[in-house]
Parts: sequence; structure tokens; C-alpha cells
Amino acid sequence: FAGFMGTVIQDFQEQRFTYRELIQVIKDEGKIDLVGVTRGFDVGLKSPEQIFRDENENLDKDIDESISRLLKSKSRLYNVIKCMEELSELSQAISKWGRYEPEVGKTRSAEIREHLIVELADVSIIMDMILQMAGIKRGEVRAEKIDKVKRDIARLKLPKVP
Repeated sequence: FAGFMGTVIQDFQEQRFTYRELIQVIKDEGKIDLVGVTRGFDVGLKSPEQIFRDENENLDKDIDESISRLLKSKSRLYNVIKCMEELSELSQAISKWGRYEPEVGKTRSAEIREHLIVELADVSIIMDMILQMAGIKRGEVRAEKIDKVKRDIARLKLPKVP
């Protein structure tokens, strides 16, 4: 066990994996739940889930700041038109993908797959731009998305998702 822990700590120190991965490896391989064992003590250990939430919160802040800078660099009209252009480009990529890739869950053509990824990324950026321009919080959209999926499942009489 000491050899295992030494190797894990050394790998972490050499930045072969993140803090979150360190905690998870110790839990999975070493059978020690450091977060659980230290719960109630103020030792500063965070669960992998809490680290994930913190990382995403920080990422959202960084994205928001970058999007804000992008929005300020151009006029509102330019940004609105750019949003429509990007949505149109995604629509074209989806059309091509739908025509040439008949199997669900697979994309054989690397070129079509890459084009779809690029356009999805562009639309993800412009969605963040629209949220900022309209003063809408991500949580509002997330809540509506959850409600819509639940309604669709109920309407189709599909088994409930937890």
C-alpha cells in the first residue's frame, strides 16, 4: 500500500493528473475515501464533484468575461447578425450530416464530423453571446431545458429519467 501511495503522490507532484483525479484514484485503487474520512474536519479536501462544480463555475466566469469583451468589440447589430449567420452555418452542417451519415450515434466521415464540431462550438459561443445581450442567466435556460425534456418524456409516455 505504501508503494502504491508513493507512486500516486509522485505522479501527482509530476503533474501527471489533477487533484480531482488524485482523490478519485486513492478512492478507487487505494479503497480510501479521503473526503469521507475527513468530513467534519477542516482539512480543505473537496470531493471530485465539488471540484468539478468549482472548475465549471470558474470556467463560466472566464467564458462570460471573454464573451463580454467580444460583444463590446462590435456593435449590437453586428453581433445579432453574426448570431444568425452561425445558426445558419450549423443548420447547413446538420443538413449535410443528416444526408450522408444515416447511422445514429456514428459519423464515418472525419470531415463531416469535424465540420459539425466546429459549427456546434460556434453556436455554443453565440448562445453565450445571446444570453449576455438579452440578460438571461444560464440557470434559467437550464431549468427550461429540464422542464421541456420532462414534458416531452411525459407526452411520449417514455420511462422517467432520474
